[in-house]
Amino acid sequence: MSNRKIVTGEMARAVAQACLMPRLRVARMTLAQRPGQPDAALVEAQPQEVIVTQSVDEVFASIEVTLAGRVATETFLQARLDSAASDLVAATQLALRSVAQCGMGDTLFSAALTPEQMYADPALRAQTEALLRQAHDAARALL
Repeated sequence: MSNRKIVTGEMARAVAQACLMPRLRVARMTLAQRPGQPDAALVEAQPQEVIVTQSVDEVFASIEVTLAGRVATETFLQARLDSAASDLVAATQLALRSVAQCGMGDTLFSAALTPEQMYADPALRAQTEALLRQAHDAARALL
């Protein structure tokens, strides 16, 4: 994978984080190449204060930041990359937990379900997909 593709995704995450998450500061961004391994990149954030809880807006911003790399490669490079797989997993898990346990869906019902139970519930899946699409669109508008 070219460095341009990786840098595009990581820069998008760094920009989204700087714009959407003021309680965190982008501390470091690296593009590390290791012999025999695919390119790897990292955006590291450091909290500006002790963070105990997050608002709904901050949780949504976290989902946006997680999806920003995918959005950037789709928007600026007209490509969907397999490197976004881990970002999609992380965004999905965060959105699913937010809907199922934190009241970010259509209901205030909170369920102490296993991840397998959450993924199997059609209503939770639909609400999670809606939240992910909303965050994807918001990240696209930001970038």
